[in-house]
Parts: sequence; C-alpha cells; structure tokens
Amino acid sequence: MFLTPDQEPFYGGTYFPPVPRHNLPGFPDVLRGVVEAYRNHRDDVRKNVEKVKTGLLRVGTPQPSDDPLTDRLLDEAAKNLGQFFDPVHGGFGEGAEVSDGPATQPVAASDGSDKDASHQEQVLIQLRTMAAGGIYDHLGGGFHRYSVDGQWLSPHFEKMLYDNAQLVRIYLDGWRLTKENRFREVVEETLEYVRRELTHPDGAFFAAQDADSDGHEGTYFVWEPGEIAAVLGAETAEEFCRHYGVTESGNFEGKNVLNRLGGIQLALDAHEQMESLLRPARIQLLAAREQRMKPQRDDNILTSWNGMMVSAYLDAYQAFGVPAYLAAAEQALTFLLDYAVENGRVYRTVQGGKGRLNGYLDDAACLAAALLDAFEATSHRWYLDQAREVTDHLLERYWDEAAGGCFYTSRDHEALLHRMKSGTDSAIPSGNAIVALVCAKAVLLHKRAEVS
Repeated sequence: MFLTPDQEPFYGGTYFPPVPRHNLPGFPDVLRGVVEAYRNHRDDVRKNVEKVKTGLLRVGTPQPSDDPLTDRLLDEAAKNLGQFFDPVHGGFGEGAEVSDGPATQPVAASDGSDKDASHQEQVLIQLRTMAAGGIYDHLGGGFHRYSVDGQWLSPHFEKMLYDNAQLVRIYLDGWRLTKENRFREVVEETLEYVRRELTHPDGAFFAAQDADSDGHEGTYFVWEPGEIAAVLGAETAEEFCRHYGVTESGNFEGKNVLNRLGGIQLALDAHEQMESLLRPARIQLLAAREQRMKPQRDDNILTSWNGMMVSAYLDAYQAFGVPAYLAAAEQALTFLLDYAVENGRVYRTVQGGKGRLNGYLDDAACLAAALLDAFEATSHRWYLDQAREVTDHLLERYWDEAAGGCFYTSRDHEALLHRMKSGTDSAIPSGNAIVALVCAKAVLLHKRAEVS
C-alpha cells in the first residue's frame, strides 16, 4: 500500500511479481507509475485518497440486520454460490481458480438432506478436480495458492498455511460425506507436507513457502519427460507421464505441472490398482526433487493461521484417530499459549520466543476456536478454561458496545485511518464469524462440562 506523507493510502495491491507476469505489472513498473502519479498528477492522487477512505468506511462499517437467523440464510447462500458454478472444471466464477475455502466449507459440511444434495455435489466436483489439478502438489502434498487458469492446472506456486488448513477441513468433510479414498489421501499428504516443510522445531507452524526458486517461479515443482525417465527408467516413466499429463511440449512454460485432470474418473474407478504403480514412482520423484534448490520459506509464526492449522489437525484426529495429529496440535497450542499469549492478551506473531505486535481479531478468535476444538478432542478441562480466558479478553478489547460485533483492532491498538469492522469472508473466514461460533460453542461446551 502506498501512502501520502500524511499516511493516507492512495494506491495498493495484493501481489506484484518482480517482472510482468499473468497480466500483472512487475513491481519496478508499479514503482515508476506511483512516482509519476505523485509527482505529476497530485490532484488525481488526492481523489484516490478520498475514494480509498470512502471505500474503507463502507466495507468496514457493516450495518446490523433484524432478520432472524434461520436455515434459509444457508440455503440462499448455497443457491447464490451455485449460480457461479463451473460444471466442467469445478470451482465458482470465471478466470483464475481460487480454493474458496470460507464459501465452500458450509456447503460441504451440511447435513446431507435432499435439498443440500445438488450443492454438495458441486463442492465434491470441485474437490475432486482440485485434487487432480496442478494446484495440488502430487509429489509433496499440499495446495498451491491458486490456479491462474480456469482449469486448476497452472498454479501460482506459493503455498500458504491458511489455505492448507482450510482445505484439510473441507476434504475431511468430503471424506465424511463419501468415504472416498482420494479425499483421505489429500488430507494425509497435506498434513505430512505441513509437518515436513512448515513446522517449527518447537511445534508451531510457519506462514508459507515461496513460489520461486533459483530465480524463477515454479522451477522446483515442474518436470520434463527426460528428467522423469532419468529417475524412474524409461518404461515406468512412460506410464507415469501418461497418468500425470507430462508431454514433450509441456503445459507450463515448456515444462510440466503434474496433474491427473485427464483421468479423474479413471482415478476414482481404479484407484488402488493404479496406486500400486504410481505411489513408488512419486516417492522416487519426490526424493529427486528434494535435491533441487527449494523455494524459500516465510518463517513468520502468525497466531491466527496457527490456530487454523491446529483446528485442522484436531479435525483430522477426530476423523482418523491418528495420535500424531493430536500430538502436533497440542504441541502447537502449547507453543502459542507460552509465547503468543500474555495474561489473556493475544499477540499477532512470535519472533525470537516472544510475542510481538498487537493481535488482530482473527488472532484471538482463531486461537479461542482451536482451544475449544482441543477440548472437544481430549475432554481436558484446561483447554476449555484457556478458551474462556482468551474469549473474555477478546470481548473486552474488541467488542463494539454501541452496535455489536467486534472491531478488527483492539481498543489499545495504534490509531488508524479507520477502525475496521467486517462481517465478510476473504481468504480466511471473517473474524466476527469465528467469534460468533466461538461464543455459541463455548456456551454449549461449558454446559456439557458442568453436566459431566
């Protein structure tokens, strides 16, 4: 975000590549454009400031509703989402494909009644296609940030902790609905990726893995047929390339993103038979890939994203009963409570063994949700007490006494252009939505604990 000397924003964006790519300007071009605008078009800059301020006020000041909370809200949300569904490739909307975690999760987790069936089938199609597409790392597990095309084939290769946390839970919902082996595999492989690449020695989770290595996006992840043959031998390589869409011409800048989009139904119908051949080949190729220069890792430990991944591990433990999943979740929670919380106050990040920066609403909300999930998974009363303490401090510091709901920043946060309050989801669920679930769930769990 670019600011005037008075700290007022006039231009910004979420991602600028180092050079022009995928219809996005390179960052040096952005800098030149900003300098040109500020030097020679100051009036336009001033107008942009006012537009940004007006926009922030609009999106950051939601109006309460008097409408009752009924099932109709979920039905309408699913129906409206379904209008944008792509029946060929899965996904919602046109152009680049994003995982849509907050939007698809309630549909995947609905009760399976007839009125939900068509919406659930849309989500299941998306889950199958994503698991087959290039957005999924077929060798190392885990999902890339998004697909730059409409087919889930060519990803932006960055891997984010929060994307994978949400997708683990959505695939668990898909597995509960269908018991499809592929959904369980995606969960297990993704959590293994997180353990291998994104886990701090003391149990917390790092933020992301970069898209670039050796100066180019995707270099670590893409393959040429000859590289595969050198690892697997010609006969096995030929079969592997056929199943994973690898050709001499390539599908990504002359090389190949591994994918199963050409045989999704075949993969479902003859899964175990093919896996006896493909699984050992993937293991060999992953070992060979490990010798390449790896993408850099963003080693920030963000409380909200960690809370989401803890909940994902606990959800997987509840579904599959794997003790290692519970151990990973509890170790991460111990880290967060030791370093990211001080007398109920939640910090944004942990650096050098110390909590840093005032936490945002998401940080306290996701941590409280993870603690409640830990109580559900273990019945240890201590987790429920910790969740109560975090939630009490959250409501004390973020709650809007005048209109209800929670602000994104706490009462003692630094002064900002506008104290935002949002009820809409973005790449992660709305902090206010998480708070609402936390409060409702806490009441039920406290009652259950008192009875027992």
